[in-house]
Amino acid sequence: MKITKKSNRSKKLFFTVLLGLLFNSLLIIGQTDLTRPGGPIYESNNNSPSFERVHNLIDDKNHTKYLTFSSSTTVGYNFKNSYVFNGYSLTSGNDSPNRDPLSWTVEGSNDGVNWTPIDGRSGDRFTRRKQRKEFRFSNNQMFNKIRFKFKNVSGRTFQLAELEVFGAKKVTEIPRADFSANTTNVLKGGAVTFINKSKHGQQYEWNFEGGIPATSTLKNPQVVYPSIGVYNVSLRVTNTLGSEIIEKKGFISVTKTGGGNNCNWGHQFLVPRIVFKDHDRVSHGARLFRQIVPNPQAYMKERCLDVAKILYRKSSEAPRFRQLTFELKNEDFVAYKYGHGDAIGIAISTQYLSKVYRKYNNNLKKVKDEIDGILFHEVTHGYNNSPITGGKYDGSSPFWAYTEGIADAVRIHAGCHKSRKPNIHGRKKWLGGYTTTGFFLHYVSQMYDKNFIYKFNKAAKTLKRSWSFDKAFRSILGKGVQTVWDDYVRYVRRSGVLDYDGDYPWLLDCSENNGVGETDVTDIPTPPTPTPDPHPTPDPHPTPNTSTFKLYPNPVGNWINIRLSESKIANIVIKNLQGNLVKIIRNVRFYKNRIYKSYLYIPSGTYILEIDGKRKIFVKE
Repeated sequence: MKITKKSNRSKKLFFTVLLGLLFNSLLIIGQTDLTRPGGPIYESNNNSPSFERVHNLIDDKNHTKYLTFSSSTTVGYNFKNSYVFNGYSLTSGNDSPNRDPLSWTVEGSNDGVNWTPIDGRSGDRFTRRKQRKEFRFSNNQMFNKIRFKFKNVSGRTFQLAELEVFGAKKVTEIPRADFSANTTNVLKGGAVTFINKSKHGQQYEWNFEGGIPATSTLKNPQVVYPSIGVYNVSLRVTNTLGSEIIEKKGFISVTKTGGGNNCNWGHQFLVPRIVFKDHDRVSHGARLFRQIVPNPQAYMKERCLDVAKILYRKSSEAPRFRQLTFELKNEDFVAYKYGHGDAIGIAISTQYLSKVYRKYNNNLKKVKDEIDGILFHEVTHGYNNSPITGGKYDGSSPFWAYTEGIADAVRIHAGCHKSRKPNIHGRKKWLGGYTTTGFFLHYVSQMYDKNFIYKFNKAAKTLKRSWSFDKAFRSILGKGVQTVWDDYVRYVRRSGVLDYDGDYPWLLDCSENNGVGETDVTDIPTPPTPTPDPHPTPDPHPTPNTSTFKLYPNPVGNWINIRLSESKIANIVIKNLQGNLVKIIRNVRFYKNRIYKSYLYIPSGTYILEIDGKRKIFVKE
């Protein structure tokens, strides 16, 4: 009987402890990484290479790492708030396993002086490179500081790719749900930022009728409304003590945007057949794209019509290309257009979309603006007239500046280039291409002639071999391009503000339907005049890209970084999209996984970089 009583007491004690642990765990909710890229992380040794410092541990990238030339190190992170830490993850580095952590202790503190051990491990080896391992532990104390004391496997170097810390706040009251928004009246295609005013919540479930995204678990999400209407919004707030839901009927009103083409457009516009090729179904960027663009075919058709209505005033004027191929690729570039005639293609990088999302602090509206901006720019290449003089697509000629400038001008007019600003300092002036030329053309539209983009596009066709920037400006405005550029420079220097949000108090008109140098326009569709193609179709049977090198950033500025997975001597070859040689750097000595950095003095544009026949596309800003 004594043994039985002792056994019963042991069982009772066991269940008491277990229930205590369960109670404490019930007060804690969520397993969210509490660290943030660029956050207050530190380490003890201060002997890391410049590109492998401790901040790489919290940049959410497993291809970067923290490295210190010491066998042991202490890594700490200071939080603004206090949390109950209950787990963490470690991701191994990309090379020698001897540099991996083998043993470590984890401590918490609230003053940085007194530290409490909360976890420790020994002999837990990684079995592969860039392997992520999670570790959970029991803890019911709250801390605002955490530190890890690591010891490596062997040798004099320690490395680690990523560090995540998990935990949450304790809750003591049931949640109260409430929210507001920065606006409840938005134009079609506009965004609303929702402001969470709930109390005691730790999980949030939003539902947005008619919005993109339709649901969200963020605390203060941004939502895009693509269609006119009146929409409901609901929010459920939850913690371990319960939940509460609030729904506001007819909370968001979406109205028609301004700045469009109010001409008698007609019915002869040929909407191209859209072929969507999804080469990436799993990456973060791909998920973002599908969240924003659930129907790519319909979305692309709308962008085609939007672009055509900026460049033309009647449906019969617009070129009638029959097929647009739209590709989504998990590769390291931004976007590009290929093909010509009545069939073109556009490719967008999902890696780039993910970078945009992180760059703007997980702002989905910024990603949508970038997708729209890319489409407005690249689709313009399929619809705009091209001069038959002025050089070729070489990164510096008037022909090139017109081609990329008018594409960015259309993008700017559509309100999809709000992250960029006018540049008046380039030595090429209006021939700078891209945003340099694009903002200049938009300035002319705002200050001189609201239909200038339409007329400028028309002049590329009607002036024929006499075309130049100056002659086009004189024929439309009666002023030379230098005079207008000087006005533009003075305006910007006086802190003049351009209106380029896509929502204008004025509409394009049809008073100048004939275009420059034309006396008659009919509604009979005619094939477009063949013009030089700035983006020719790539090789239909390209060598599969099994590249073992990386280049970044993309787009690049004046410097480009290249890293090979093996040591060798090789040439770096840079070509334009036509395949013509632009630059070659001979006999570069690469060391395995080390970065080679080169100054890249080439014109802005899209290029192909080759090493040993393997290729990557990049954009030079």
